[in-house]
Parts: sequence; structure tokens; C-alpha cells
Amino acid sequence: MSSALSPTQSIKNEEQILHSFEISGDLRIRDSEKIISDLSVLISENKNILVDLSELSSIDTSIFQILVAMTRSAEKKGLVVQLDNYEDSPIPCFMSDIGLDSKDIGGIWYTSSKKKLNIV
Repeated sequence: MSSALSPTQSIKNEEQILHSFEISGDLRIRDSEKIISDLSVLISENKNILVDLSELSSIDTSIFQILVAMTRSAEKKGLVVQLDNYEDSPIPCFMSDIGLDSKDIGGIWYTSSKKKLNIV
């Protein structure tokens, strides 16, 4: 299964507009180029990002590194990255497997559900 990074909707959260995108499937290094390209466009357009992980089935180290790098790039520009459905995604387990604290994803906000957010 290949990756998907697709726009879903804009959401207002704590007075910020977040551009919601879904990342889904079994993501591996083969998917890196497209993900980097799509996320780089959002950051270059100074957009805050909400990444929906509800359909993500697995990731590898390259995808994790992209998410961390994207967050750092966004923070340098004063932008926000938020991961939705983080705790139910494969990311916490992946982090634990490589010896990282799954609650310490450095600057990324995460939520359990979009139900907490106000759709604009």
C-alpha cells in the first residue's frame, strides 16, 4: 500500500488555521520523496499543519525523520504542526521500539480526535 498525503479541510484551533492532511497506509522510504515535497509546499506557503494519522498503518525510520524535520522547519518559521489521532497511530509504538519516549515528540502537538477541534 502506498502513501497518501491529501488535503481534507481547514480547521481553526486556538485562533490558528490548521491545514488538515491525511497520511495513510504503510509508509516506507519509497514514499519519502512525495511526502517531503508535499509538506515542503505547505511550510513554504507558511501554513500551519494538522496531520491526520487515523489511516496510517505503519512507518519506518525515514518517515519518522521526515515528521521530525518538518516540525523543526515549521517551528523555525513560527508555524504549528499538530498530529491528530497520534496515540492510536503506529508512531508511539515505533518510538518506543527505537528507545524514545513516545510522549516527547518535541514541539509537536497531538490530539486523540478531531472532535476537540472547531472546523472552519
